[in-house]
Amino acid sequence: MSARVRISLGLAVATGAAAALFIVDDAYLMRIATLGAIFAILALGLNLTAGHLGLFDFGYILYFGIGGYTTALLTLRAGWSWEAALVASVLMSVAVGLLVGVVVLRLRGPYFVIATFSFLTVAYYVAINWKEVTNGPLGLIGLPAPAFNLPAIGRVEALDPAGALAIALTGLLIAVAVVWRVVESGAGRAWHAIRDNEDLAASVGIDATAYAFLALAVSAGLGGLGGSIYAGYVGIVTPEIFAFGHMVNVLLMVVIGGTGTFLGPIVGAFLVETVPELLRVAESFRLPIFGLLLIAAILFAPQGVVSLRPWRALRAGRPRVPPVPPVEEGPA
Repeated sequence: MSARVRISLGLAVATGAAAALFIVDDAYLMRIATLGAIFAILALGLNLTAGHLGLFDFGYILYFGIGGYTTALLTLRAGWSWEAALVASVLMSVAVGLLVGVVVLRLRGPYFVIATFSFLTVAYYVAINWKEVTNGPLGLIGLPAPAFNLPAIGRVEALDPAGALAIALTGLLIAVAVVWRVVESGAGRAWHAIRDNEDLAASVGIDATAYAFLALAVSAGLGGLGGSIYAGYVGIVTPEIFAFGHMVNVLLMVVIGGTGTFLGPIVGAFLVETVPELLRVAESFRLPIFGLLLIAAILFAPQGVVSLRPWRALRAGRPRVPPVPPVEEGPA
């Protein structure tokens, strides 16, 4: 089965699930699905650097926060529409990502991880202490809810649970299209070559630094997209948008779903958002049970849940070329 067919099947399953939610019309389920879609955008973005390029950006939530604060400031202080603020948020996140890249892409291994996490920490304390702009720990409150027209759907508003879900799913579809396009292009193949052996990739003419900047820019843009949608949905942005807890959740989504796969981050995002809610019946045992489930997932599916048999037909990716058998030499 070709990669194009696999991704088509995966999107068909996702479309069916979304349609079922709209038919059921349950506000609680729609809220969970909306947050799942927003964080799936972030998981797709983190997977570009962590899964396809091989660089774990532990400050990735920085772009989520930049997108949220940019949208909040432009809509509340400058009077921009949410659509214009969303575009500006994506561009601002890309710009910040490129600036961060100037520093961190000189580093590798644990030094890269520490450097990216340091930028996230700096952003968190700037958001707390720059009260004239961010309003400090209280944050920016009362963001106007997104409302605009979608083709074949009509006018949607984030104040309505179905409208919020439609907006989040639209953002996710945009993220899926962007990721699919770049991963299946020459850039994606260059990222995989750099991930597998950077020195060997350089020896055949692949500019590792340029392609790393590209991955960081696209990844940051997706983070800004998710942050803008999230800010419009919840209506408030505080310094907690930079909290490391968000970083842990997004990293779990990528790892549990399947690092370096296409559907894995999306599946992981909805699992990490949905399973804790289903476990609320366990009350105080909810988080310990969830922790045990995470450990089991890592032990029994170290390559992600999409590596399990039920998902194999839907996984996107090129088939691996079987190794060439050694040539047996005949008698001299």
